[in-house]
Parts: sequence; C-alpha cells; structure tokens
Amino acid sequence: MNPSAQTDQLIVYRPVTRHIFIVSLASLLLFLMIAYPMVYSVLYVKATLFGVLLLIAIIRVMQLHSIRVSPRIFFWSYFLCLMAAGYFIEGATQNIDYAYREGRVYFLWPMIYALLLVLISTAGDLRFIFKIVIFSSIYIGAYGLLYTLQTVGLIPQLEVINLLALNDVQAVGVHGNYMQVLISGLNSLPFLFPFVVTLIYVSYKSSIWNIGRVWLWLSLGLQLALILVSGRRALWVLIVITPIILYFATIIARQWSRKLIGYCVVVLLVVAGIGVGISTIKWGFRYNNVFTILMNTFKFTGTNDASNLIRAAQFDALIHGWSSAPIFGHGFGTFPSSYIRAPDMPWSYELYYMALLFHIGIVGILIYGVAILWLLRKAIHIARIDSISAWFALPAIMGLIGMLIATATNPYLDRFDGMWTVFILIAVINVFWMYGPSVSTC
Repeated sequence: MNPSAQTDQLIVYRPVTRHIFIVSLASLLLFLMIAYPMVYSVLYVKATLFGVLLLIAIIRVMQLHSIRVSPRIFFWSYFLCLMAAGYFIEGATQNIDYAYREGRVYFLWPMIYALLLVLISTAGDLRFIFKIVIFSSIYIGAYGLLYTLQTVGLIPQLEVINLLALNDVQAVGVHGNYMQVLISGLNSLPFLFPFVVTLIYVSYKSSIWNIGRVWLWLSLGLQLALILVSGRRALWVLIVITPIILYFATIIARQWSRKLIGYCVVVLLVVAGIGVGISTIKWGFRYNNVFTILMNTFKFTGTNDASNLIRAAQFDALIHGWSSAPIFGHGFGTFPSSYIRAPDMPWSYELYYMALLFHIGIVGILIYGVAILWLLRKAIHIARIDSISAWFALPAIMGLIGMLIATATNPYLDRFDGMWTVFILIAVINVFWMYGPSVSTC
C-alpha cells in the first residue's frame, strides 16, 4: 500500500478527541449563529462563547508552541484584516463610531475565526461540525413551518414556539395568493439548502462518512417546504440553480455522476411539486404568481414592487457616491447622503456588493474577490483527491456559493455571526492541507 495513502486513512479516521466542555460550547455557538443570526437577545451569549473558545485556542497555541493553521490561510486572514483596518481608518475620519461598528466585522472577526482553527484538527472534527449544521437546518425548517402554521391558524398556538422566538421580531404576511415568512433562521438557508443537497449527493458516492441519510432527506424536505412558503425570491432562485451549479462543480472536482445528478433533480422537482400541489388545494396557490414574482426581481422600473424600488434607489445612490472615489472607496461606516437605508446603521444596504464597492472601491473588491477565488480553487483541489475528501469539500463549496449569490440582495455577510459560512470552507481546507500529506502539496 502507498504509505501516503495509508497515512491519509489514519488521519481521516482519527476520532474527535476534544473535551466535552469544548464540544458543548462550540456546538451551542454554531447552532445559535445558524438558527438565530442577528438576534439581539442572544448577542451577548454568542460573544461570551466566542470569548471562552478564543481563550481555549490561545492556551492550545501556547501549549503547542505553534499556530496549527496553514501559513497561506493565516496570511490571507491577516492581510485582509490589515487592509480592512486601513479602510476603518479612512472611514473614521468622517465618523469613528460608524467606522468601528462596520469595520470590526472585517478587521477584528477574521482574526478571531482564524485563531479558532487550531481547535479543528481532524476530519472527525469537521464531521462533527457538519452534524451541527444539519441539526440546525432541521430545527430551522421544523420551527419555521410550525410557526407559520400556527400564525395562519392551521394548528393551535404552541407556547414552546413562542418561547423559541427568543423575543425576536417575527411575522407571516399573506399577500393575495402567496405569503411571506419572517424568521431569523431563513437568513441561513442560502447556505444550508445547497449544502444539504450536495451532502446528499456525495453521501451516495462515499458510504464511509454517511451521517444517516434519513436526517439529510428530512432536512431537505423541511427546507423546501419552508422556502416555498417563505416568499424569499433569492431562495426560490437557489432551488432552481443549485442542481445546475452542483452539476458543474462535480465535473470540475471530478466527482461527477450522471445518475446521481439526475436523482437530485428528480427529487427536488417531486418534493417541490408536492408542496405546490398541497398549497394549491389548501390556499389557492398559483404557480404563475411565483413566475411573476421571480420576473419582478429583475425589474426596477415601471413596477409597484416596493423592495425593487428601494433597491433601485440604493443602486443609484451608491453608484453615484462610488464614482467620486472609485479606486479606494470612502472607507467603512460611510454612506451616500442622498439615500440612508436605516438611521441606526446608515452604512448597511440590501445591495451588499454595491455598498462594499462604495466603501472599499475597486482595489478592495478585487482583493476580496481574489481571496474568495483562491479559497474555491484550493477546495476544488481537495475535492479531487477522492470521494472522502469530496464529502467534506463539495458541500462547503456549494454552501458558500449559495450564500455569495444570495448576499447580492441582502447583507448576510455584513455581520460577525454570518462569517461562519466562509469559516466552514476555510476549516475544511486547513484540516486537509495541514494534516493530509497528499493535500499539503496542492
């Protein structure tokens, strides 16, 4: 047997050896970030968990006398932090409070996430993280559907559902023949849906690392049902394009299977069809309404769609503001005075990439773009090794791509508890690059 291959097997099968205290803290933190992003009532709980885990990571670094993080990942993380610090200083000349509140997401939190990588050193650790992600996706789907059903009066009011809201603002709105759902967990679905679809695909190619396919299918079914009633156009688009992106991703990663891709498409169509059929019988749902809503997503003039008009106004204000500082932007915390989206956070806009262009200019956008492309390229290299490597890398790739697409119309990544979507892919790369001999040369 090839010694390198034998070493890979030993590394891949190394069990999780973390203390139960660390595992519990990490599990709770990841669950709260996924299921309750941007929920103020648990903000300090998340910060405390981060602080304790960061202290543990620093102690571990002192014990090992080294930071067990890939030098290139470490370089990129801290290079981007330094760049962000420069944009913070630029923005601070106009309003230091606003500059710090936005800029800390970019110059402080990447350093924290990078240090936490020392707590993830085996494929077993990664598998445990995947389990928490899957559990969180099932929780979001079940909670969202129960909340929706009780709000529209199809089931009795459940006190446990009200308690699990954690005092967050939630709502269900019925608009003619379609409805909209507002719960915090929906903000994680742009990552979770492609992630779970891809995990189902790769699980049928690798029988070693299955996490119980029944849980994956349950997660997918609950997510699809919640997405169909959510009224989130970005999520509807993701249902359509996820199989297409997965098709090309598996070809590039050399993990392509025509039969499995076909099964994925058929299952998505069947489950979506059942959901549409039930909705049509129960609530008078009409598929042409979905088509009209999707088409209106790309229509910014001559429309009565309030969200489209708002985004059109944002685009005009941001593009004109950017034109006065196109190379390096205006810095973090700044905003065009002609349009302010939210008085308490005037620098934040739904058009996240346009706002980022306004803040950091062409140079900053290019640097962040190169960093993301580098991550995806490295992850594809890992996915090409074998079916076990693909089991970890492809779902993380697809989840990040889904989040990047959805972020075009909502600022999902403009917060510290949204960066986990990038961190999971970085963790996968770091484990296989640092601890897998055949990966370290990629």
